[in-house]
Amino acid sequence: MKYFPLMAILVLMIACGKDNKSGRSDLPTVIPFTSEYSYNESSLRQEYMKQASKLIRLYGAEINLYFRRDVAGLMKARLRSENILMSESVIYNTNRNPIHYEIHNTAVTLYVGEQYPDQNWNHYINYNQSQKVNTSRLILHQLFELAGIQDDNFRHTDRFIR
Repeated sequence: MKYFPLMAILVLMIACGKDNKSGRSDLPTVIPFTSEYSYNESSLRQEYMKQASKLIRLYGAEINLYFRRDVAGLMKARLRSENILMSESVIYNTNRNPIHYEIHNTAVTLYVGEQYPDQNWNHYINYNQSQKVNTSRLILHQLFELAGIQDDNFRHTDRFIR
């Protein structure tokens, strides 16, 4: 009888289903729990774009002075919602280690799967304060790569964000 509580809940949900006359339900709507890091793709994309745009505003002039060309303009031009992709499939680096993003030409693919929750971008965006993750540093690093600038070991990013 270890499944009794679940069966009781199921029977209760069926018994208290929709009232055919009014269309209302006697029970609150239940949203199925899929993952600790379940995500809404559009809200994650919006939050990523908001943070990236803020970084370009904050550091754009300084970045342009450092590189002596309009790198911030290129970053801004490539930061479009259709260039921010989500993948539930694991993304691997060249050493076959799971990573949290991948750059393809002018698009960034963010990992949002469940297999490696510590690499999940919902984790970075929503839990960065509690986990002490510097999301701004990660996003600026990706913006450099989107602009075609190699930022190995965060060498350029760390000039602006420490």
